[in-house]
Amino acid sequence: MRLVASLLLFAALAAAQEEEIARLKSQHAGERRQAALALARMGPEAVAAVPALLARLDDSNVMVRHAAMLALGGIRDPRGVPPLARLLASPDERTRRIASVSLAEIGAPAVPALRNVLRKSGRHTARLAAAHALAALGENAVSAVPDLEAALEDDAAAVRVGAARGLLAVMGPHTRALAVVYAALEDPDAAIVGLAITTLGDHGPRDPATANRLAAALPSGQRDLQWLACRALGKLGPAAVPAIPALIDLLKTAPASVRTGASGALGRIGEPALPPLVALLALEEPDLSLNVTHACKSMAAAAQAVLAKHLASENTLVAARAVRVLGDLGKDAKPALPALKRALKHADLRVRGEAARSVWLLEGDAQAVLATLIEVLEEADPKTRREAALTLAGLGREALNAVAALEKAAKDADPAVANAARKALKQIN
Repeated sequence: MRLVASLLLFAALAAAQEEEIARLKSQHAGERRQAALALARMGPEAVAAVPALLARLDDSNVMVRHAAMLALGGIRDPRGVPPLARLLASPDERTRRIASVSLAEIGAPAVPALRNVLRKSGRHTARLAAAHALAALGENAVSAVPDLEAALEDDAAAVRVGAARGLLAVMGPHTRALAVVYAALEDPDAAIVGLAITTLGDHGPRDPATANRLAAALPSGQRDLQWLACRALGKLGPAAVPAIPALIDLLKTAPASVRTGASGALGRIGEPALPPLVALLALEEPDLSLNVTHACKSMAAAAQAVLAKHLASENTLVAARAVRVLGDLGKDAKPALPALKRALKHADLRVRGEAARSVWLLEGDAQAVLATLIEVLEEADPKTRREAALTLAGLGREALNAVAALEKAAKDADPAVANAARKALKQIN
């Protein structure tokens, strides 16, 4: 039976390949592209499609050409190496990138061609793409080490950094390669600095010295570099502890997209980042609760214990935000439920409202929090009233006893509160 099943599966795969190979000749570019992507998903089993895919590299539609390149990489047949290597010299950046990725997918058979491009191409963009492919090959590209070392002296700064990346990926710590990367961090061209930052994050030493070098890029004011530096620091993990103060400062001043990167990095650094993260809850503006939550989710067990201690804070803003973060942490914050239930009786109505929301999120017991939420609809702060109405909306039919209070709130002078109350009534009814 197993033999029969295997034969049937083989026949089905062969039939599917033939169908996709036929679709590569469709008059419609979308059909040709989908066929190439389908063959890419089949991987090495689709080796019969290589000649047809090679022909699609000259397709009139660029998206079809790119799909064919990806398929050749996925199939990993050496016949794809020469044409893909030639495409490293394309003036189109996306074409070069896909060719580089596809050659790396093919693996060791691509190394001689990549070495040749790195040594001889007159286009620095082609040499850079070849260096990146060799870096992606890692130890499989050890024969390219002499070429990568020679490229450390390339006229183009980008190629020098690309060669350094390749050496670090292939060999690990490499003194000359690191010197090139460190020098590139000071380059006036932001694109070169970005390559250096990414290289350190992916292949640099996991030590405090690397963290300090990356942290120096955080105050640059250039969002792209800041985001790349945050990403790289996150990859260092606990070794990036020296960068915590710079990341905290970035959270206070950077735009939202960069703050997300900074909070992600702090989360991956781990518990040493918790005290300064929780201290951010005391800031009136900006409200960084979401960023604190983002960071804490990577270390939820430790975070919930620290946050629970702040529920009794004399600073009611800190207490309310700590309560909210605990609710947003989800099931990992369940050990904090006793403290959250005590917060339902807090002297501050805003803290009680946040506690009701968090207890409901963690436990799902609507009746335990309904009275508190109805009470919070009378809170002076419109944002707090709105949050109470939205939580009641989440309770649905279980919030029937709140209808009268919500009908009153639906006439609130604040449009956001009124809209939230109307939404809650709709959910209940």
